[in-house]
Amino acid sequence: MAEDWAGTDILLTEDIGISNQGDYALVSDTENVDLAVIRRITTPLGDLFYDDTYGNGVFDILSDPMTPAWAVDAQQKLYECLQYEDRIQVVSVDVLIENEKRKAAFSITYRYQMEKGGTNTLEGGITDAGISIQNGE
Repeated sequence: MAEDWAGTDILLTEDIGISNQGDYALVSDTENVDLAVIRRITTPLGDLFYDDTYGNGVFDILSDPMTPAWAVDAQQKLYECLQYEDRIQVVSVDVLIENEKRKAAFSITYRYQMEKGGTNTLEGGITDAGISIQNGE
């Protein structure tokens, strides 16, 4: 049996997943890691009552003017958000502002911290309304 390097968790996307047997659906391996990364990115920093380091600081700057300095700040906050996820190593974080639409797009590539390695890339958007992920579910 392979080591459970990524852990196992209840499948949480938009709702709790249910298995074909009527039980809670579970996820493990890289799927568990990917969903944990998505939850961390889409949660405002400090919203988890028992861990003030959990979440994404970009929520604190959503209403600020989207300047090149804002993009650098957003990029840094996304990077910092993922530093607490010890099952990955962040390879790159890119933020591109679309001023005429008052939104930004981001791309995050990370490597799984396991013997076989492997990488994943998540893409998402940032608007005044919040942060969304376009791929990864």
